[in-house]
Amino acid sequence: MRIMTRREFFREGAGLFLSASLLERISRFAPVLHASSGTELVIAQNGTPGELVDAALKGIGGIGKVVRKGQKVVIKVNMSFNQPPSRAATTNPELVGRLVEICREAGASEVVVVDNTLENGRMCMDTSEIKDAVVQAGGKIKVIDSRGDYEEVDIPLGRKLKKTELSKEVLGADVFINVPIAKVHGSAKITVSMKNLMGVVWNRGEFHTRGLDQCIADLSSLVKPDLIVLDAYRILMSNGPRGPGKVNEVGEVVVGVDPVAIDRYACELLERDSDDVGHLTAAYEMGLGEIDLDKVQMVYVDAQKGKDGSQVEPSEVETSDQDLVSPQEGPVAEEKESGVEEPLFEKEERGEVEEENEVGIPAILLIPAIIVSVLIGLRMRRHNVE
Repeated sequence: MRIMTRREFFREGAGLFLSASLLERISRFAPVLHASSGTELVIAQNGTPGELVDAALKGIGGIGKVVRKGQKVVIKVNMSFNQPPSRAATTNPELVGRLVEICREAGASEVVVVDNTLENGRMCMDTSEIKDAVVQAGGKIKVIDSRGDYEEVDIPLGRKLKKTELSKEVLGADVFINVPIAKVHGSAKITVSMKNLMGVVWNRGEFHTRGLDQCIADLSSLVKPDLIVLDAYRILMSNGPRGPGKVNEVGEVVVGVDPVAIDRYACELLERDSDDVGHLTAAYEMGLGEIDLDKVQMVYVDAQKGKDGSQVEPSEVETSDQDLVSPQEGPVAEEKESGVEEPLFEKEERGEVEEENEVGIPAILLIPAIIVSVLIGLRMRRHNVE
């Protein structure tokens, strides 16, 4: 039997190390594994929009789980229409303003709120009251309505949408937060987190010509927010997405990272059959999230319990038997905790070649490498003895 040399041992060990490093680099594009990853949504109730976003973020362990000092934060809101907040056609301005403040308090170097509005940008910013809220909170606001605001990117997992022109602000963000409002929609049935991403692409017309639902799912396979904050304080139940229509005062803010689970939950609030929402089904079939609410841990928090500085306590809820993870576990959290500042998208997708300093590998990837290395060492020792 051939004896394994020390050189061969170290060569095999290096191969395992590099394989683990490669897995880390592609983790942002890895699909959600329905059976093993789990999903958690934190649902804040009983408060003003500002109080609700505070409570919801405390429920995931604080904004520090997402935003670190010196990072640029880009927030995608829905301010596409020249409508006041009372009509629930645009994201609640108080919620947006408070979120900007929270990011600034966490040490963000810059917080930019963006949207590619469907109506006059200046009027939309003013009438929605989002501009005043953002400026008062110390943030910046930008209507990305010029082609120069976009850059073409490939969509590796896209089925119908293989490439698109995406917002440079989003591409340049250290942290990307999606802040939709829950509304019904004439074509897409609902417009929540995944549909809201159409506001960061230049050519929305091709979504309709190529197949709206699949294109929405394709875009969601590329643009993976670090955090989703769903405005369900006041939602539009009819004549969406512009309104005016029937408005329900739900009084909730929902926080998570799984767009499929959040949009599926919104179907319940909007009283829409999720089976009729084509992009929801398409995204689930692509492995982008969990569609079965029985497999989603929903943690309810009372915004009033945390106002005096005490710990926000989650309500007891039934969960599935599967292992559950918090919104900040998984690939995003591993990147944050390792100290490696990864862009929202891989550089190769923008046609750029840049050197990256790899600092550390997630423990879950190192464990198999260590085990195999030990086994190789034992084998080498046994062979040498023989």
